[in-house]
Amino acid sequence: MIWFLILVIDITLDAFVLMMEKGATTLKVDFKKAIQHSAIFAIIDSIMYMVGHIIADNIFNDSLIIINRYLTVIVFIAIGLKLLLITNKKKKFEEKLNNELNPKKSIKDAFFTGIDCLLVGVGCSYLSVSYFLQFIIVFFVPLIVLF
Repeated sequence: MIWFLILVIDITLDAFVLMMEKGATTLKVDFKKAIQHSAIFAIIDSIMYMVGHIIADNIFNDSLIIINRYLTVIVFIAIGLKLLLITNKKKKFEEKLNNELNPKKSIKDAFFTGIDCLLVGVGCSYLSVSYFLQFIIVFFVPLIVLF
């Protein structure tokens, strides 16, 4: 369970950096706006994670457990490569005033950063931890980290 928690924190860090940049360019971020945007990311990450679970549960069964293990390794390598590519392609951040912190843009950004949650959902589909507990962790970790 500790490894799962560390993994969820790791996949939340790209959204954290994105929101830190948005917060640095916004004149004033009040408590309500911070909760709103954190909740958007938390809800979308949780949904993407559970969609990954559902996809893996419907495609793979017990007879394909060996393939599932290889698929999990490939998925986690893909997540790492995605984060490396995003980091290398990222332009230098220039901090200047931009008050365009709106929910529509946050929803779009949350889906883009939530791709790794979808992949982790596929990879973690056969953990011996209840889906509800996984969902709670995937919801509250981004909510807390992004707030």
